[in-house]
Amino acid sequence: MLNHENYKQLFEKRLKGQCSLQELDELEKYEESFKMIDTKWDEQQWGSQDVVQHTIHEKLEKDIDHLQSKNKKWYLRPVYAIAAAAAIILVCMIPFWKHNGSSPSQLDIAHQTQTASIVPGGNNATLTLDDGSILDLKSFGVKEVSKNGNILAKNKKEGELEYLSGHLDAAPVYHTLRTPRGGQYQLTLADGTQVWLNSESSIRFPTHFAAAERTVEITGEAYFDVRKQAGKRFVVKTSNNQKITVLGTRFNVTAYPDENTISTSLIEGRVVLEGAGGQHNMKPGQKMVYNSENSSITSTTFDEYEVLAWQKGYFVFNVEPIESIMRKIARWYDVEVVYQGDMTHQAFSGKISRSKNVEDVLKKLSLTGTINFRIEGRRIYVMT
Repeated sequence: MLNHENYKQLFEKRLKGQCSLQELDELEKYEESFKMIDTKWDEQQWGSQDVVQHTIHEKLEKDIDHLQSKNKKWYLRPVYAIAAAAAIILVCMIPFWKHNGSSPSQLDIAHQTQTASIVPGGNNATLTLDDGSILDLKSFGVKEVSKNGNILAKNKKEGELEYLSGHLDAAPVYHTLRTPRGGQYQLTLADGTQVWLNSESSIRFPTHFAAAERTVEITGEAYFDVRKQAGKRFVVKTSNNQKITVLGTRFNVTAYPDENTISTSLIEGRVVLEGAGGQHNMKPGQKMVYNSENSSITSTTFDEYEVLAWQKGYFVFNVEPIESIMRKIARWYDVEVVYQGDMTHQAFSGKISRSKNVEDVLKKLSLTGTINFRIEGRRIYVMT
């Protein structure tokens, strides 16, 4: 169990993006531990618990200001870590408030979030067949995809479509799986390759692979676990004519039309990346980022936990600009985002579950006190 000093040390590492997966888990367990504290809150005597916790949060902010970097950039703290400390101090300070007879409800609270019931996304996709017909997989009752009496694919379970490897004598046709804003889906191709699609993404693929090159096309974000086949390369094409060639590997590709970058993160195996930035042989643990604004490509290392967090049901941010964060939130919750104020230097590091309603996610972000949100229908206003 972490003590206060250990917590502050890990907190500082998290701000710098240096936490290992094990250390992130320790921080999360620290949060879970305070939730188990069995203290009954007397709202009549002590006032609103949210107000008190916000006030304590502000005191914590001052206490850990020295953790901010010297370059004067503002960082939104990892909310789950601050909330853990705030809740622990909250329990400790109850006798103090009770003894002094002051009501926390009289304390001023700024930046409150107006909430609305916007639920998270889930398993939702459509399948466009070669004849142009569209199947809604969320409400798909037949559970099978057939052509000329042959079963091509089955809904293996909720949120997962599996194509069969038979019928190789027939000419392959192309299908397109699309996830809407607020959707995700898993696909098993006829060669056994597994694909996970994030929200607002698509993959165009043949019902079976007859040629020497197994080729698919994607938009948005997808994670691939490619099945090895001797003599058959697997090729992923993205926008801007970028081409990823593999023999058998695991990798993640992010290629959203509203982003000015396309990133490929190699988890395992071998990849050759081709595009406007030239040709690059990638190694495991390497991330290549193509910038469409200046046609440049850069190479860096990456945190696998961070890159694949969406597949595990989390948002993980590592000193990430608020605009980038809100684009992810907009895709997952199917909302519109409007900015009011200067968003320069607004960045956040932390971990938040994708299973929470959007107001819960925004509330955690707003606890930093440097940014605020207002919800009107399905529109979110981001304010500084």
